[in-house]
Amino acid sequence: MQNNCQALHLVLVFSVLACCLAHTFTFATGNEAGMVINHEDFPLSADLVVEYSVKSTLEQMDNTTMKHEYLSETEIQDTLFVKRVTTMSGEVSQTAYFYRSDEGIMRVPAISSSEKSLVLKIPLRIGESWEQEDFIGTRSIKTIKRAETIETVETPLGKLRCIKVRHRKPGATDTDEDSFIWVAKRYGIVKIEINKRTSGNQITRTVLTISAFHDKKSPEDNNGG
Repeated sequence: MQNNCQALHLVLVFSVLACCLAHTFTFATGNEAGMVINHEDFPLSADLVVEYSVKSTLEQMDNTTMKHEYLSETEIQDTLFVKRVTTMSGEVSQTAYFYRSDEGIMRVPAISSSEKSLVLKIPLRIGESWEQEDFIGTRSIKTIKRAETIETVETPLGKLRCIKVRHRKPGATDTDEDSFIWVAKRYGIVKIEINKRTSGNQITRTVLTISAFHDKKSPEDNNGG
């Protein structure tokens, strides 16, 4: 049972970071609308390594590490694709390609794939909301994302001012609960929270927090161990 829960959480972690855009809406904003994350604020290039520490109510995932390594760049028809390899506790879990577009940060499973997903809408500001479609294998799950508020997240890199984005799956199964990501300038996604409801009506929670950020091209800009 724990192995099944662990697998579901891993799938959700990846789906939180990669969803396919369907429609976009903008809501009225308040005083918090002053923070805006633009393309120049979000890191995406080869030679980046970002590590996350994992805390979870699931024993097999607790105190593990997730690492994103951005390994190479390929330019095709004026679009620069960046290859990213994700590992969980040293084992390769996923390979994907990312690129910038007018909509934001896009992801595809392969450069030749037509299954593009909008990881993050950019510019990102409070009040932005968009409907997306996640692809998990052949299964399609719609997700509504909304940038809700600004929060400060404590990390080993310091206290980071972030835009908090809620992920909601309308019409999903009874086990699905809202999940969240926190996005900061310079570091990108610095925190992820995945929540699931068990058959016993208990909430399992997995939280990933950025623990290290390395830019091999700019050693002076590195943080973490």
